Amino acid sequence: MAQNPFWDAVEDDMRGERVRVTTPNGAYTGILAVINYNQDQLLLRDATTPDGDAATVTISSDYQLELLADDTNVDLRTVDVASIRASPYSVREYDSPEFDAFVRQVRENRWVAKPPLVRPLTADTTAAEYEIVSGNKRLAALQRAGIDEQLVRVRSFDAWEAGAYFIDEHFPLTDAEFTNIEDDYAGWYTVEQMRAAYERLRDEWSREELLSHPAIERNIALLTAPDDADLSEITDTLTPVCSDSEEDSAEQTPETVIAGLVEETERDEDTVRDDVETLCEFDVPLGSIKGSLRRKYAE
Repeated sequence: MAQNPFWDAVEDDMRGERVRVTTPNGAYTGILAVINYNQDQLLLRDATTPDGDAATVTISSDYQLELLADDTNVDLRTVDVASIRASPYSVREYDSPEFDAFVRQVRENRWVAKPPLVRPLTADTTAAEYEIVSGNKRLAALQRAGIDEQLVRVRSFDAWEAGAYFIDEHFPLTDAEFTNIEDDYAGWYTVEQMRAAYERLRDEWSREELLSHPAIERNIALLTAPDDADLSEITDTLTPVCSDSEEDSAEQTPETVIAGLVEETERDEDTVRDDVETLCEFDVPLGSIKGSLRRKYAE
């Protein structure tokens, strides 16, 4: 995709940040998750609508986009680049011509336009003093460009909060986000990168802890599938998680899910059973199986 300087700046400065989007129907605030340049669309996560509702929303054209100021828990300070380490879950390698051009720009300007977000580390954790929470690409560019000092945004995160922030930025959750996972420019990890990052996350967090994050729950079949699994088929089958909170998951079993889908969709039992058992093999939560197959059978 041809890059445009305006959208380059929006991508660098705003994706993953809290923004206000003003439209003729009112103002929305939320995390800017997807920028669709060709269709002039934005997708906001954790958004507050003009009616005060919480939702994930897509906004198309005729809007004004505004970056909201960091909260008062952020401390701006200039630190040695050598004192910052990358997120331990970061697996993306930066070796494209576009990244080389970014490095040249950083070397010329002697800084990156948007300060990386870092968390302070305890003295006995590592030789580094800070860890990247958001901005691994910017750190790599600073290192490659040989920059000694950089302005950063310092905010206190515990280890899990930093991990959850990383997942939010790199693991797609909605269908709109999934349409961009093969496009490095969009920021989301590919399936292969998600699986590699998941292995690093599992070094520190249990499967149960990770499943508390909706993006991990949404992607668990992809993340835990055998190496020889047909990942494209799994991707096509899964859809956004049907929240177990909406249907008492404690009372659901594969048999009740099968029976409910047969009654609701009028599909034959053998077909439904095969699909449910296949997804169960990949440890897909029952609520997600139900939502996925409802949509599959409706197509």
